[in-house]
Amino acid sequence: MTTDVLIVGAGPTGLMLANQLGRRGVRATIIDRHSGPAQESRAMAVQARTLEIYDRLGVAAQAVALGAPGNGANIWVRGRKRARVPLQEIGEGVSPFPYVLMLGQDDNERILGAHLRRWNMDVQWNTELVSLEQYPDHVRVTLTGPDGQARVVHASYVAGCDGGRSAVRQMNGIDFVGEPYDHVFFVADTEATGPMVPNELNSYLYKDGFNLFFPMRGRNGWRVIGILPETLRERQGLAFEDLLPITPTNRREFATTDRVRGFARVYQGGTDRLAPVTVTMPVTRGSFTRSLRNVAISSWIAAATRSGRRGSLGMRQPLQGAPRGAPHYEVASDCRVRATSSVL
Repeated sequence: MTTDVLIVGAGPTGLMLANQLGRRGVRATIIDRHSGPAQESRAMAVQARTLEIYDRLGVAAQAVALGAPGNGANIWVRGRKRARVPLQEIGEGVSPFPYVLMLGQDDNERILGAHLRRWNMDVQWNTELVSLEQYPDHVRVTLTGPDGQARVVHASYVAGCDGGRSAVRQMNGIDFVGEPYDHVFFVADTEATGPMVPNELNSYLYKDGFNLFFPMRGRNGWRVIGILPETLRERQGLAFEDLLPITPTNRREFATTDRVRGFARVYQGGTDRLAPVTVTMPVTRGSFTRSLRNVAISSWIAAATRSGRRGSLGMRQPLQGAPRGAPHYEVASDCRVRATSSVL
């Protein structure tokens, strides 16, 4: 089997890359070792620039209909509301989506996954990368499928979109430089009632931590994120009920995480074509939207390189049709496009 790009990992980054490549006519194959999309709590907010990229892809209307704009952020201290930061229309006149959209990562993945069918693609679940060998003009990989049988795939590029424990990164000997955060966080999808302002972020600050309440769809739906108390960190079989009355809610889904902050050492040489990796704590989730934006740019670069685009556009000018924030290029007459610097 041959493909232009083999994408390892069907999270939001891999799904966005597959869609962007399909949109540009690049043959892509996307695999994931898991049995299906993740079900646990993940990122919650989508920024304006990501929605602009969704709009070009043709899925922005679905995202907006499924989510809800975050109108503001309320800060509570010792049970009393101390401040409110208005967020509605913060980008008025700058973006057609001048707000932060509250839309869970799982919903984003469903939208992007369904859109793959437009390009005659689908995720190959239960398929794992076993080995990877680079050659001057291609990459030879071995995969195992749901039946346990091994098969060989020849790809022009392999994209590692498989998270902090990336098999692609490990097989290339690329370090992941980082360290665990000092705190352990809990994430829970809940049904909760209380003084929270509906349809807005509510942040409860305490001496030893905080609780963040993100509005979700459904009656009294809230995603709660906070710091796990030190007295509970070593407890085996920790359940959401152990947090009560710290967070007086009814559980729908609960998880803890000791997220790592860091990045992969990235280099380019020989046939390596690698992208930065960032993993952050679940409170910020900046890497979620950042990865979607970066991979949209990377797909455009891959398509331009694959087509061997030629021409003379002058020194350090963005190519026509490139998304905002794409790298500038130095293009000489009768030469292939090559990146010289990135403006993100």
